[in-house]
Amino acid sequence: MVFKRTCHYGSMQSHEQRYEIQSKKPLEALIVKQEEKEGFTLKWLRINGQLEEPISALLLHRLKGPTGKLLLFLHGLNGMKEDLILLKEIAEAFEFSLFAIDARRHGERRRSLTAISPSDIIEGLSGTIADNRLAIDVALRNGWAENGK
Repeated sequence: MVFKRTCHYGSMQSHEQRYEIQSKKPLEALIVKQEEKEGFTLKWLRINGQLEEPISALLLHRLKGPTGKLLLFLHGLNGMKEDLILLKEIAEAFEFSLFAIDARRHGERRRSLTAISPSDIIEGLSGTIADNRLAIDVALRNGWAENGK
């Protein structure tokens, strides 16, 4: 016997639908802050472009510049994009650049936890998946990553 559980949250879009709609819009990555630290360049970015909300991101690469090899870092529950700094030794050893966004309702995108409903959580997860795909698009367009690397 197979049980199928379905949830209906009004007109909530899937992450695939969100990505398809938003990826057709022009995206720009504005450098909000930049610093050099311990042999790395850190760039705090804001990805804009008619999105549901701006995406805050962090790019870390060696001082020599990006190698085309990019590792997308996904932080954990209650984490933030700056958590990727913990992996800088891996980035150095394997010549990777690291890229992360704040998931919705995390880091710079945090909201009051008392105002979040279960449907907000599902909506936020779906939005974060689409946002990560958009961030990858921005990385490819800006030469921080090469296809297949």
